[in-house]
Amino acid sequence: MKWIVSLCVLMLVLVLVYETTSQAEHDQYVGAETCGQCHTAIYEAWKSGPHGMASERLDVNQRKDSKCLRCHGRTLAGGMVGVQCEFCHGPGQHYAKEFVMRDLPVAKAVGLVIDSRSECVSCHNADSPAMREFDPHKAWKRLPHAKHVDKH
Repeated sequence: MKWIVSLCVLMLVLVLVYETTSQAEHDQYVGAETCGQCHTAIYEAWKSGPHGMASERLDVNQRKDSKCLRCHGRTLAGGMVGVQCEFCHGPGQHYAKEFVMRDLPVAKAVGLVIDSRSECVSCHNADSPAMREFDPHKAWKRLPHAKHVDKH
């Protein structure tokens, strides 16, 4: 009898873990608009820059191609366009609150990624169809929102 209870508890835990992880990535994103409530200048620069416009650059066929959507439209299904802030800075569910962002060590501890240039190569790499040699540090300087970030 004891093993049946243990088995039921184990099954319940596995179901909860599966449900949590299958929803986890989508549920953890708060979206660039949320970031923009405090980081207004950065958001405005992002919105009209290459990352903010990434989804809009896809044609009808590319919007159906998983290779393109891997970078250009990870959250299109969730209604978020472009390469969202959180693709580079980590899902914001736990750090996006203002009181957390005011305490940088706490924000980092709960998921904020500050120097995210190493993340660039997850999309900007040899597998990208239109890629040329890519240096994340040089590219950072060309990003419209980078000049606002570097002021911090």
